[in-house]
Amino acid sequence: MSEKEIAWDLTELFTSCDDPKISKIMDALMEKADEIINQYKGKINIPNFTAQNLHDLLEKHEEILARNED
Repeated sequence: MSEKEIAWDLTELFTSCDDPKISKIMDALMEKADEIINQYKGKINIPNFTAQNLHDLLEKHEEILARNED
């Protein structure tokens, strides 16, 4: 794919491609993703992974998505 095929207008989120908010958001998202990985990696496909565990994981995922929409 070439650059011309992909064009995202992020002006509603950021003032420019150098907006310091980009780094802050990326750092926060990476931190949250690392937390989820550390908490759930290797633990989902085991017999004692409960519906409540799945619910908690999905809520954390929704938090990440919601934070990205702010």
